[in-house]
Formats: sequence, structure tokens, C-alpha cells
Amino acid sequence: MNTKTSFLFQISEYKWTVLLFYLVSLLIMGTSITLSDGSTVSGLEVATCFFLLVCGMNFQSALMFHLQMGSTRRTFFKGWLLSSCAVCLMTAALNLTVLLISQLIGIPMGSPIFAIPISSVVLRMAVGLLYQFATFLLFISLGYLLSVLFYRLNKMGRWIVGILLGGTLLALLYYLAQFDSVLDRLYLLPYQHPLLSSSIYLLISLAMLSLCWLMVRSSPSK
Repeated sequence: MNTKTSFLFQISEYKWTVLLFYLVSLLIMGTSITLSDGSTVSGLEVATCFFLLVCGMNFQSALMFHLQMGSTRRTFFKGWLLSSCAVCLMTAALNLTVLLISQLIGIPMGSPIFAIPISSVVLRMAVGLLYQFATFLLFISLGYLLSVLFYRLNKMGRWIVGILLGGTLLALLYYLAQFDSVLDRLYLLPYQHPLLSSSIYLLISLAMLSLCWLMVRSSPSK
């Protein structure tokens, strides 16, 4: 199996998942608009981040399939990286398309993209596309890193790490809920400096992906 075949196989895994995600998201947004005054805050950007975080956790089954087909770990990882970049770019473009269509048909839909301080609509959308791509790549890389880490751990280690991660997440959500206004400002801050934020996100993603490759290269077949 070469890199092209690996890419096509792995991106096909996303096809129905992405379609279902957008169908559910549009249904929820449509219901929200119907029950409100005709406008809504989509929340599509945040939902896509968590969706791609979960998508990134598809490691073991894909690795086993590639090894059974006689593929190398390098080919497997390159195929995953290319397919993940393609999915991140596609979801970023779809999010902007949904936002633009909602504006054209007269349904005001709130989005942090509007917080980008660029007067040109075309340039703002282009920068927004880059920012969302970098953000989505960050989340899918984080999901992949967690998946690879869990794969390398034994059963007891998975339980311990899972409990620690779950407890940390619950504590973080509890404390963040106490500071709604601060959280809102922190959420919008990267959109004030989208190019700088995108560069930082891409560098963090590169660091995580490099760590992933080091672990994938020596991962056992189990």
C-alpha cells in the first residue's frame, strides 16, 4: 500500500462521519433559529473542534489494517497526516460556506469570524479559513496524540490516565464556569490576532505530530 492508497482509505473513513456531523449541526441550528427571534450563535466552530478531536482518536484499527496489508508505519502516518489536513481544510471551508449562506438568505448567524479586525470581507474570510484550519489541525492532532499515548499504555495505565484526564476536565469546566466574561474574552482574543494565533497553533500541532511520529514509529503490533 502506497501513500496515495493510504490517504484515500483513511479519508474515506471520514466521509459519512462528516456528513452526519453537519446534518445534525444544521438541524440543531435550524431548530435554534426557529425557537428564537430569527438569529442565532451557531457554535459551529467549537462543535467542529470537539468533533475533530474525537476523529483524531482513530489510531489502533487503522494501524492494524495497514500492517496487515503490508504497509509501513511511515506510509500509514503520511496517509493519516494528509487525510487529516484535507478534512481540516474541508470542514473549515464548509463552516465558512454555512456562515456565508446564512448571511445571504437573511439569517443573521453569530460567529467569531466577525471579530477579525479586517475591513475587506474577502480577505477576512481568507484569514478566517486559515485560522480555522490551524485550529482544527490542532484539535485533531491532540486527539491523535491522546490515542497514540493510550495505545502505548497497558490496561492499568489507561485507567489511571483516563481518570486523571476526566477529573482535570471536570475541574477545568467548573472553574471556567465561574468566569464567563473572562472566558468570552479569551475565546475572542485569538480572532483579534488571527495570523499570529494561526502560526502558534501550527507550531504546537507540528510539535505534537512530531511526538506522535516518534511513538508510531516504535509502536508495537498488538
